[in-house]
Amino acid sequence: MKKLKNIYIFIRKILVKRNLLQFKNIHSFYLQGQQSQLNDINFLLQKYPESIDKNKLSSEEYQVYSQNGEDGVLLNLIKCAKIKQKKCLEIGAGGQSSNILNLNLNFGFDGVYIDGDKNELEIQKSNLSNFIHSFKNTGSSTYIEKMINPDNIEELDAELVFRDFAVCSLDIDGIDFYIFDKILDFNFPIVVAEYNSLFGVKNKYSVPLSEKFSRYDYHPSQLIFGCSLDALNFVAEKKGYSLVYCESNGVNSFFVNNNYLPNSFVKLSPKEAFKENYKLKNQSKEFDLKNVLELLIKVDTL
Repeated sequence: MKKLKNIYIFIRKILVKRNLLQFKNIHSFYLQGQQSQLNDINFLLQKYPESIDKNKLSSEEYQVYSQNGEDGVLLNLIKCAKIKQKKCLEIGAGGQSSNILNLNLNFGFDGVYIDGDKNELEIQKSNLSNFIHSFKNTGSSTYIEKMINPDNIEELDAELVFRDFAVCSLDIDGIDFYIFDKILDFNFPIVVAEYNSLFGVKNKYSVPLSEKFSRYDYHPSQLIFGCSLDALNFVAEKKGYSLVYCESNGVNSFFVNNNYLPNSFVKLSPKEAFKENYKLKNQSKEFDLKNVLELLIKVDTL
């Protein structure tokens, strides 16, 4: 064991000398690699705006700390909708990426991060030190270890006062639909919600409501979680929200409260906004949705 430790120290010294440890975590390397291509493409699209459809948000995608291009889209939505609130909430905030960390760390928004997994929340906390830079405009950061379900949303509102928030981001890989439905009652200007692209946009699918739902236990594929984009839109339209975009990797959708919706925004149908998540598709080569329909429900029949 001591010999291995010495080898590790030796290799680390070499890497430091070569300046390969300038970033403190794997996600930073990822940012500088694959996702930098997205940032470069959108720099060019903004430089040559005559080449794009001005009604599209795709050219606004930019990744700082988000999983994909959500950081840029959120900044554009906040600007165009003239949202004044300076707080943001993330439910399912564990891990390296975050849809609100850029707002919290660089744009002065107060951020509230909620996750039921203590270890994952600790990773999110470490992002504050890993990504600090000299021109930061950092808001306060609050971390809450808690499993969120539809029954404790009102309790959370009493604690946090949702009317003071600009953004709510939701990604728990589970009973997302039911929490999304409840969250919309509190009139967040912008709600970002993950959808499962494997469920398509025709049948408004969701997993059943179960407080202890786990995608890892529910089906051997681990691909049955969350809900379809049209399921989200079904309840969003009823509660005064418009679907305006899905980011290019087919993970997150963006809904804007109609009270904040500027004329420049185009309301989209699920079919128009839908993007395929090719990562999920590649994982599901032997997966057939027809074989798991008994594990899903149609939310328009609830």
